[in-house]
Amino acid sequence: MAKMNWERVRLVGRQTFDHRGEFKRRDRANAYLTKCFQAQRAAAKRRGIAFEFSYSEWLATWERSGHLHQRGTMSGNYQMGRLGDVGPYASSNVKIITIQQNTREAAQLRKARQALTAASSDWITASSTAAVPW
Repeated sequence: MAKMNWERVRLVGRQTFDHRGEFKRRDRANAYLTKCFQAQRAAAKRRGIAFEFSYSEWLATWERSGHLHQRGTMSGNYQMGRLGDVGPYASSNVKIITIQQNTREAAQLRKARQALTAASSDWITASSTAAVPW
């Protein structure tokens, strides 16, 4: 998906003396953001994650964060990260963080899960090989 030129839509929602082209720019920005929303919803569906945002909630979450113009998939850009990487994409379960932060948190969670799995499998192995007293 092509990057949106945010300088061209900076007048959207503001009153100006010259309105020529303002509606075209606004409509182009809305179309771009709608495509971004649909792409994120489709990606969540492919990964088997519930997506409980409506378009207006999704847009409000991004606008509240102040990083709407910095969202993307490149280094240094922002994305929606789920709390603890569990649960659906919903307004109560997401935060807007950089890609580096999201990757770091995912690696920490993966290590913690592996440690728990290893500890529980060690306990099962030790208890199953113990001598039965009867």
